[in-house]
Amino acid sequence: MLTWHALLAPAGTPAALTEKLQTEIQRGLLAPAAKEKLAGDGVEVVASTPAELDAFMRADMARWGAVIKTARIRPD
Repeated sequence: MLTWHALLAPAGTPAALTEKLQTEIQRGLLAPAAKEKLAGDGVEVVASTPAELDAFMRADMARWGAVIKTARIRPD
């Protein structure tokens, strides 16, 4: 099982702002000091694009949706 975190912007956020945020966040996450600190905490940094994150999230939801359906997991 994999735990992951992502930063998301509200729907309708202007593309220019989304691109700027992605660039700056990626720069920070990939800075040697930040990357070293996170690696020391067991975190693997994946600084993807919004499109890559969207594809990853959709695949993750499909994978776990199938597990939930097969195992007949229901919320209490």
